[in-house]
Amino acid sequence: MTSNRIMTFNRKRINGECILSLLFLLIGIIWTINGIRLGVWSGITPAPGLFPIAVGSLLTVLSVVNFISCLKNDGDTQGSKRETRVLLFFITFALACSILIHLLGMLLTLILALMIWFKMIARYSWGKSLLVTACIMAVIYAVFVAWLRVPFPRFLELL
Repeated sequence: MTSNRIMTFNRKRINGECILSLLFLLIGIIWTINGIRLGVWSGITPAPGLFPIAVGSLLTVLSVVNFISCLKNDGDTQGSKRETRVLLFFITFALACSILIHLLGMLLTLILALMIWFKMIARYSWGKSLLVTACIMAVIYAVFVAWLRVPFPRFLELL
């Protein structure tokens, strides 16, 4: 019985979700390693590496869990075309955002990325995409500008 289960497990096709899980696993490991290099604690305050270690570790664990559940799926390939499209969209989207951050800056790229994500992936209407993006940007403004006093470009201060 065990050998039959192993054979079934080995015959499964790795789909886009599994590949994306491995990509996030790699990112999580890189974040964790870089966080360790930055250090976790400095005297009585947290060092810059604490947040990357926490996020990287969480991303690593969740990626492993998702990859295992992806492999344990019943081999249903009904959604594999959509998964492949989502994977290709995600890779293209991530590369475009990486380039746009250098051209437009972090905030404009974030606004564009949220709008596109909510419209294309979450399939929200344009109105709902705009509303959710505006709410997220309001929270970012409240936390970083009003509370933490992080200087932002002038266009955001006008909002």
